[in-house]
Amino acid sequence: MTGSSEESSRSSLKNVTPHVLSHSGYRKLEQSLMLEKEQSRQGTVFENVETGVTSPPSPPFRHVKWKRSQIKKSGAPSSEQSGVIIEKIVSYF
Repeated sequence: MTGSSEESSRSSLKNVTPHVLSHSGYRKLEQSLMLEKEQSRQGTVFENVETGVTSPPSPPFRHVKWKRSQIKKSGAPSSEQSGVIIEKIVSYF
């Protein structure tokens, strides 16, 4: 291994809360969260009945994006430490 490869291997071992996003990262995650918000708001007070125009949803909170990035497709947290932090976030909000 080269020097920088060894450094990144050591650095990644210290990461106790790895995120499990695709190569698009947080940008794509934020887009999908915004789309979910838009779909859930259809037919609510945020939609003008006469024009059919819906006011845009607010961007997702940072803790929501972090929590979603730590959950695998199976629904389990990416690590034990992530699970503990997610529980704290859920209990706080």
